Amino acid sequence: MARLARLTYGATKDEAVKHFTAARKLVPESAVARIEEANGLVLLFGKSKLAEAEDLYREAAHCPPADAMQELDAEHAREEADG
Repeated sequence: MARLARLTYGATKDEAVKHFTAARKLVPESAVARIEEANGLVLLFGKSKLAEAEDLYREAAHCPPADAMQELDAEHAREEADG
């Protein structure tokens, strides 16, 4: 799968991590940016990034929501962080 992504789109794990970092810089109070980064890290690196993903979920759980959708994202993060 990684080979196909690289050949088709030029995608690499390092580039994905750079994009996750950029997303959090662009919207530092976003729960969904942290949730998606956590999910992506586990998909890309497996169990070796599980602790980092859990930290990101905990951070997401404390992000102040700007609207109802962001409140749902934060609630999802709280459920994941607790469970």
